[in-house]
Amino acid sequence: MPKAKGIDRRELIATVCRRFCSFYKPGKRRTTVCGTADFLMRNLSPTELRAVARATERLCDFSEDRAIRALACESCDYLVGGCDFRDGLPSPPCGGYPIVEALLKSSSSK
Repeated sequence: MPKAKGIDRRELIATVCRRFCSFYKPGKRRTTVCGTADFLMRNLSPTELRAVARATERLCDFSEDRAIRALACESCDYLVGGCDFRDGLPSPPCGGYPIVEALLKSSSSK
């Protein structure tokens, strides 16, 4: 799992995965993260991540889906053969999706 901007695995799990990800299973070790979690790790500091996560609702309106796909999903290890959301199945998106959506919506409103 990549480490960037000072966000470590425990912090990512506590801030994003436990709260937002319906696929997160406590105690299950993973060597990869979803594309949106990777995007958040590469672009936010721990303080920024905690702040935006606190202000984010779990529900998405999918208004930024095209941008999220380009920024995060295209490089996601789960996209091919493992992303129920992108495969069109009745499944929520990954845990970081609502946070990335909130960031994009707030940046486009400025």
